[in-house]
This record gives sequence, C-alpha cells and structure tokens, in this order.
Amino acid sequence: MELRVLEYFLAVAESGTVSAAAQACFVTQPAISRQLAGLEQELGVRLFQRRTSGMRLTAAGERFRPIAQDVVWRASTGTGVMKSLQSGRLDLVLACPPTVMRYIVAPFLAETGAPLRDVSEHAPDRVYRELELRRADLAIGTARPPQQYAAQKVFTAPLSVQSAPGYSSLPQMVDLADLQGHPLLLAATGSAIRHVIDDAAAEAGLALDVSAEVSSSNVAQALAAAGRGLAVAAEPPQFGLEMRALTHRGRPLSIIDWAAWDPDHYAAPEIEALAHHLSDWARLNLRYGAQAKAQ
Repeated sequence: MELRVLEYFLAVAESGTVSAAAQACFVTQPAISRQLAGLEQELGVRLFQRRTSGMRLTAAGERFRPIAQDVVWRASTGTGVMKSLQSGRLDLVLACPPTVMRYIVAPFLAETGAPLRDVSEHAPDRVYRELELRRADLAIGTARPPQQYAAQKVFTAPLSVQSAPGYSSLPQMVDLADLQGHPLLLAATGSAIRHVIDDAAAEAGLALDVSAEVSSSNVAQALAAAGRGLAVAAEPPQFGLEMRALTHRGRPLSIIDWAAWDPDHYAAPEIEALAHHLSDWARLNLRYGAQAKAQ
C-alpha cells in the first residue's frame, strides 16, 4: 500500500469526484481510477459507490477513511519532525475561531515568530474537528477540548456589556440580573458567550430579552453602536461603545480559550511548549473585554 494511493483515496473522498481529485493531485483521472481499483483489490472491499453524480464512500470506505488519514498524517508529520532536526525549527498548523485569530494568535505570531506555518480559521464548534481530521497540530477553542486531547488554558476573557454612549443608565459594574428588560444582542446559541450567559441565567431563574441572535460579537457591537440594544462581548469595545464589566452574583462572567493537541503527536513536547508560550504571552500582553480600555 503506497502513501500516494492513500492520498488519492482521501482526495476523492473529500471532493466526491475523480476529476476534482485528479486536479488537486496533479495526475490524470485514469491514473487515479487505476490506483483506486488496485487499492480496493488489495483491501478486498469496495471503497466507493460509483454514481453519475460522483463517488460516495461505502461503509467500508468510511471505516477506512480515518485509517488512511492517520497513515498520511503520521508520514507527513514524521517527515516534518525529522527535517526540523536539521533546520532547528518546526512548522506547525494551528486552527482557531476568527476572533481568537484576530485578538490572540495573529498578534502572538507577529511578536514572537512562533513556529507556525499556517493558521486556519473555523467556527468554534469545528476547531477540534481539525485535530481529529489531522489538518491541524494545535487548536485554540472556546469550549473545553474533548478528553482524548491534551489541553492548556490560554486565556480567560471577561465578558462586558457594551452600548452606545448615553444609551443605558446601567451601573459601571453590571450584574446579569440588571439586564432583565433590556434588549440584548448576543452571539447565537452554541457560542461560548451564549453558553455562559444561558447557564448563568438558568441558574438564577432570569428571563433575559435576547432581541437579536448574531453570528459574532463584532456584529453585536455594530448593532449596539447603532442603538439597537446592549451587546455582550469578550472583545475590546469598538465603534465608540461604552463598556461595563458583567458579573453574576458578585463573580465576573468570562469565557476560557483552550489550547488542545494530540498527546501522541510526534512533536507533542514542542506543541506543549508552544501552548505554554502562547498562554504566558496572552497573560502578559492581552487586555480583553472588561480589562480593555474603551476606544
């Protein structure tokens, strides 16, 4: 079983057609078709259902897909680790949500020159999937990582209530209960901020008025600047918004950014060191949410 054949198999599984896979792999369609037929013969199973609409994995193909991903990933990662012995530098891939990229990863990379080759942006609920698919060596997420991964807290971001100047007469330190009766602009259900707010409100039996569910805190901030309500965000204020710290029963409300990686990764010690470096840098350099100065 050759590595390049597994790469062809994964390309077809990803794209759904031989033609797209051939283009991505810079080979001809007949070459990929021959190699897939040979792979199926070697394994003794059919990997694809061949339809006019394209190629669809069979049950056996779905079972084989993570095996092929693991073999290709280990070969690629092992080669990279060994090459780094000569260059003295690893080139890792990190996955994170866009907000984490903007406020944490990009400034960290620019200032420290961390050993990252690329950073890919994903929705918060997709970040750890990139580790599972072997497309990232390290992931930064806003939810606690699955148990199979090693984890490190990167940064605790306090939440704040942000509004247009003069929009609200709320106190400088706002308790969640104070928000009852005010139109709230919140990230949609499933986001880290929404989890924190919903859990705290349920615990206290509060009925909050969510006037708009938005795709991100940045959209919530823009709507708040337009006078549409109060934005709850972890990011520094924008658009001239006024900011108030948000608490619940005397405790600051906050979200946690987590670093996660595969403990069996060939470069696990180096990845762990990078996660600790990022955490130390964030603690010393970031002023997020209620810790930031109003702009």
